[in-house]
Amino acid sequence: MLAAGVEAYQEGALYVSEGAPHYSPEPERLEFTDLAGAGYALKRPLVAMVSRDGGEYKVEYPPLELYAFSEDRGEAVREFVADFFDLCGGILEMDDSELGKGPKRWKDELSSLVAKNGSD
Repeated sequence: MLAAGVEAYQEGALYVSEGAPHYSPEPERLEFTDLAGAGYALKRPLVAMVSRDGGEYKVEYPPLELYAFSEDRGEAVREFVADFFDLCGGILEMDDSELGKGPKRWKDELSSLVAKNGSD
């Protein structure tokens, strides 16, 4: 559910709410609130940050070491979303014994963030 007064729009297969304007020189919070039929449901909002890095937009979620860059803000968000889904589809299905320390940490973070549709 989105907070009152927050603009919402669909970006790829994720629903996004935003609080800061696109032209802000400060990092901007980008809150993903729904995975929109991707086979997973968010247990809590995923809050990424959007900033300018040189001539490119950077969308990042440091707990998963997930970063996307593009000269176009919308493309950076779409790339971030695609990378997030790739990570969910791959790492959540792997057995912990197949994972190193970093990927195990990512799986733990993803497990706290998303659930398969139809499960807790």
